[in-house]
Amino acid sequence: MFMSFNKRKWLTIGLFALYCVGILFMFFHHENWRDEAQSYLLCRDMNLWQIFQNAHYEGHPIFYYLLLYPFVKLGVGPSIVNIFSAFFMILSMYLLLFKIPGRDWIKFCILFSYPVLYEFSVVGRSYSLIFFLLTLYVWIFPYRKEKPILLAVILGLLLNTHLLMFGFVGFHVFGFYFYEIYFSKNDSSVRKKMYQALAVLGFFGILFYGQFYPVLVPNDGLRMNTEFSLSNFVIFFFSFLAGQTCNYSFLSVFVTFGILVFVLFWMFRSNRFVFWLFLCSSFFMAFLLDFVLGGASIYSSALVYSLFLFCVFLLSSDITKPFLIGLSILSICSCFTVYKAYSFDYLYPYSNGIETAKYIQKEVEDHAIILCNCDHMCSSLIPYTSNRFYHPNSKEFFTYIVWKAKRDDMPVMREIGEFVDSHDLVYYVYTNYNWEDNLIVDYLDQNYQLDLVYSSSLKSYSFEDYRIYKIGEKKEF
Repeated sequence: MFMSFNKRKWLTIGLFALYCVGILFMFFHHENWRDEAQSYLLCRDMNLWQIFQNAHYEGHPIFYYLLLYPFVKLGVGPSIVNIFSAFFMILSMYLLLFKIPGRDWIKFCILFSYPVLYEFSVVGRSYSLIFFLLTLYVWIFPYRKEKPILLAVILGLLLNTHLLMFGFVGFHVFGFYFYEIYFSKNDSSVRKKMYQALAVLGFFGILFYGQFYPVLVPNDGLRMNTEFSLSNFVIFFFSFLAGQTCNYSFLSVFVTFGILVFVLFWMFRSNRFVFWLFLCSSFFMAFLLDFVLGGASIYSSALVYSLFLFCVFLLSSDITKPFLIGLSILSICSCFTVYKAYSFDYLYPYSNGIETAKYIQKEVEDHAIILCNCDHMCSSLIPYTSNRFYHPNSKEFFTYIVWKAKRDDMPVMREIGEFVDSHDLVYYVYTNYNWEDNLIVDYLDQNYQLDLVYSSSLKSYSFEDYRIYKIGEKKEF
């Protein structure tokens, strides 16, 4: 044996303890950014029915919000989203390291991967819940034929946690349940359980459809990428697979893609179910990201990377030493991204939201109104301030963001001027995120006494860098 049982046990305990300490350390240094604040604000300022109706704008179904909702309503602050991430990821690692059978090296590869070390454990979004449910899935997978209903519950919750899990869950309906009912030689009692499991999935599917059917309605729902083409999608799909560990190094992307090609061919020979599970899931993720959202982010890339590692874990009993070396290289590539992400949370600001919000709380009058043309960039300010924020595009006061088509219209300068004239004290938050910001600042500078009272001190990882202008008296011409 490579090491005695006791040495393996204590090594596992030590790595788990180190992981917990690292996560808690980063928890106290991480600054929430706009997407993290959005989840909190939805639960703070919406009721459950409104959240249900709003889900198709977010891409995150209601299950995550159902868990957050009671804590937010009880008064827990924005950090609840980060508490959830740390809790679910620590619980996931405990199950994976101590309760789920499998090779230690596969577990360590998952433990030292970018999503586990940083993206899902520190950043407060629903991906930590997805990772936890995937861990439960790996735990139940060996007993999938004996416990098809329990597996269906896990899959149903996954479906109602994120839109990107649609392909993963859909494959099981046809690749597992229908196959076991109609093509495997099972007795009537097994088929009965399979039908019951399908009924459970049907319930979760109806719940999912009830939240996302507005996507099919013209001029509503998620904004489609109108430039979609098959050739662009093929290129996007393979780059999506290749860049899943990090987006910063060509070498790491090249190494990752080479390992993945080898792994996919190996999966096809070893276990066709797991091969098609990963391939179909990745295909649907890439399709939704390219066709619906218009591009992948580090979060979606980290999600497909996690799914890849879990699929490899399902095959861990058949993995040879050369394959373990490949996985180790993959994890090393991932760790470079972890270092970069940690540095931006500890050495540099991940977001300038909290710093900017502190300035507003201290220096901006409580009754002052804050104009913000890029409303989602102001989401990370709102949880920490008492001022009202106004969006000149939608002509509404806002806290949470509703992704409506009218947000894409060009703001009318005359209407901005009329709003400023009708209120006693107005500030403007410049984000440099939308090009219209420059036009608005130029308009305000030409027509009003405009003073720059605040500017973010450092460049942030999330590009949330702010300037605050105080709008004074109207100029006389």
